[in-house]
Amino acid sequence: MIAFNKSDLYKLRWLLFALFICLRLIYLDADPPEYLNWAWGEWVDPGSYSYNARNKVLFGTYELDDWNLMWVTPIPHLCTYTIFKLFGVGFWQNNLVPAIFSCATIFIFFFILRNSYHYFMLILELFYSD
Repeated sequence: MIAFNKSDLYKLRWLLFALFICLRLIYLDADPPEYLNWAWGEWVDPGSYSYNARNKVLFGTYELDDWNLMWVTPIPHLCTYTIFKLFGVGFWQNNLVPAIFSCATIFIFFFILRNSYHYFMLILELFYSD
């Protein structure tokens, strides 16, 4: 087995975290392909989750009609509204919220499980969960 000293493990950990984060932040302006789901429902259309946040930023009110997914996912909705307010409305701003939550999940997953597994096995699990 390869022996690593502690500083090498820290460098490897931060290098892998940077790689995992970069994989999530590439192509934020992409829309999901239309063949992903035949129903074209709200499960595969990120624009439907940001509908009310977009309305609030652009028109000043959350509800323009009875389509209110903000009550289904209130925390991501508030994050989306904040990002839209800071950076404007667009594809990459809309996809930034899931990327932030995904990166946070990697950090939380690592720090919860780091005492339970061997370091190398934990890094492999994080790699496969990516």
